[in-house]
Amino acid sequence: MSNRLLHPDALQLTSRDGLFLTGVRRIGKTTFIRRDLIPQLEKENALVIYIDLWENRGSISPAEAVLSKIRQFLAESPRLSSFKVTFPGVSLSFEPKQVGIPSGVSLANVFSEIVAKYDVNIVLIIDEIQEALKNEAGLNLLTALKAARDAVNLRPNNPKDTYLLIVGTGSHRSILTAMAARSSQPFYGTDRQDFPLLGDEYLQWQVDQMKDKSKVPSREALREGFSILGCRPKAFRQLLTHIQSYPGVEINQTFVSLCTNQARIDANEFLDPIRNCDLITRLLFTEIAKAGLGGCTNLFSSAFRAQLTKSAGLDRTISASSIQGKLGTMQKNDWIYPVSYGCYAASDPQAASIWLSEEESD
Repeated sequence: MSNRLLHPDALQLTSRDGLFLTGVRRIGKTTFIRRDLIPQLEKENALVIYIDLWENRGSISPAEAVLSKIRQFLAESPRLSSFKVTFPGVSLSFEPKQVGIPSGVSLANVFSEIVAKYDVNIVLIIDEIQEALKNEAGLNLLTALKAARDAVNLRPNNPKDTYLLIVGTGSHRSILTAMAARSSQPFYGTDRQDFPLLGDEYLQWQVDQMKDKSKVPSREALREGFSILGCRPKAFRQLLTHIQSYPGVEINQTFVSLCTNQARIDANEFLDPIRNCDLITRLLFTEIAKAGLGGCTNLFSSAFRAQLTKSAGLDRTISASSIQGKLGTMQKNDWIYPVSYGCYAASDPQAASIWLSEEESD
């Protein structure tokens, strides 16, 4: 990913407009950013500013959280301090406390000056970026960041090929999709990608960390259990540790069983609100869950509306506008997201799978 940002090929140049990574919670997005991506970016001489809006929610507004972090970085960054030695006589024309205030200096001027004077890439990473949309100040901040991006990246003289690169991550797939796809949003046209799930290399690495390998499930059992958990590393590690205390058990079967039970427990947080919804919403979610990752495209067809009406026990055929209203609420709650126009998929595929298994058993 660092190559995509700092050394993009011809098909990756759009990442300079921004890159949004989406994925359900607890699949390792934040860990990857902090432990892998940021060190690699810094190794390649980029200035990295990281803000976690989920961590700060409730205590400070998203806009102020971002501005405070930028001010802190400008005041305390060892890298910026080192530039005073590398570039003697070259200093910034503003004080950190002036950044982002009405009578101070704009983000566009801040980042333009840093890039121009020090010939360095700046990577701004905002974790759970959708939190910025919760109020007008947050939306204004995104607009200011877009203006800063354009000021830096579209400057006519750029011999060192340096840029302001903005990365946003989020667990609310519908909102991040809209942030990138709607022309009314500041980051319209930004690349949006699903966060890649961990695979066999991670499973092997996790096993290699264990001192006692006498109770390590087979590769097939590890793979099956990890998949059942929705590829969530924290739950996987906990169960792998937990099974070490089981005396004389059939290790593979027990591990998969533990993963299945844990997956059902974890899915309840996602599924309980849907279980408490009206029948039509539940039927819509079932149809979407059945469609899988590719999404459901028949929700507005006459045949499906007739089937839905019959299943709901209604006399009058359910209208397309009524279905659209239900889908809008489901998107707002992050139960589903639009794959494309008129096509919807479940936001948490693993929870959707558990929902279907429960429906079949009823």
